[in-house]
Amino acid sequence: MGTNYRGNLLCKLLTYFLIFTLLFPVCAGLLFIEPVYADDGTTNSLWSLLKGLLMLLGFSFLSDRVSEDTIDDTYQPAAKEEDSNSSGSSLRLDLTQSEVDTFAKIVHAEARGEPFMGQVGVAAVVINRVLDSHFPNNITDVIYQKHNGKYAFSAVWDGQIYLEADENAYEAVDYALNGFDPSRGSLYYYNPVTATDGWIFDNTEEIRTIGNHVFARLKA
Repeated sequence: MGTNYRGNLLCKLLTYFLIFTLLFPVCAGLLFIEPVYADDGTTNSLWSLLKGLLMLLGFSFLSDRVSEDTIDDTYQPAAKEEDSNSSGSSLRLDLTQSEVDTFAKIVHAEARGEPFMGQVGVAAVVINRVLDSHFPNNITDVIYQKHNGKYAFSAVWDGQIYLEADENAYEAVDYALNGFDPSRGSLYYYNPVTATDGWIFDNTEEIRTIGNHVFARLKA
């Protein structure tokens, strides 16, 4: 009888252990999911340990990995940006392939090495000028426009526009053409370290900075 009792007790203990093993991750996931409002740039070590354990048990949705499919969440459509002058339409311009190539070349020449959002911002500035009545109404004329006898874009007068555009430049153009405007409606951008034209400092005000470029509009 003693042997049967010990055997039954052992079976119960094993059963309780299995139930606990199965239910603990679920309960922990429900009770200890890190609240989004608590993100202050630091990582709680206890949460990290718990999250790692849960991921090992199959809770892969807790991974911090950001896939390429979520990149759209990084860039808000121009219609949702503050101070934007864009209509936010799904397709802002209808370009020929030749115009797209020229567009990508100016983005590559002006912003290669900049963060991708900064490249989209440069492309958005070109589009914003096309849509503004104070500038030419097509991509090519905006890119080759002159100001005070000099080309508006330094990459045109120094010949860098003739460099072949890379994939990032084409992708940045595509984002801008589909209404994404990290520049928030800017008509100008410049590198404050290398800019030599005093006009840009005297007549514009900063909207935001992305990478090495300040995006700006005319002073009111």
